Amino acid sequence: MFPDAYVSKMKTMFQEAPTSEWDYVKAEIDSLVHPNTMDGVFSRVSTNPIHSGSIAQVHEAWLRSGEKVAIKVQHSWIKDEAMIDLHMLNLFVRMAKRINSEIDYIWMVENLRKVLPNELDFRVEAQNIVRFRNLFQQDMRITAPRV
Repeated sequence: MFPDAYVSKMKTMFQEAPTSEWDYVKAEIDSLVHPNTMDGVFSRVSTNPIHSGSIAQVHEAWLRSGEKVAIKVQHSWIKDEAMIDLHMLNLFVRMAKRINSEIDYIWMVENLRKVLPNELDFRVEAQNIVRFRNLFQQDMRITAPRV
């Protein structure tokens, strides 16, 4: 369905997503668990991510209680890159409309401009996960992580 060049590039994007440096990750975790330090909350945090995607990476960690958890840390560059991508998309759809007035996707860019901040806010994601867990708590076939 798609040319091999596109498939190859997409495969690389998903399999070889960039990772953030540990110093940045540690500083982000420290800033979120304030007034405690990371060491006060976690007995151990893996310095290498177990997975990295285009928006964030995930590290294995253990709470002081011994419980194993996952820490999701957003890449430092993602908000700036998302705004640049949105700007480029806006230019593209406006040029397309000038070429052919029937091609009008400006509404899509405006919608993305409204929803993107929530999409990049992990607190909103956590609220949605809690809501999802509550909605499906009686259905044993459906699970969601505790947040």
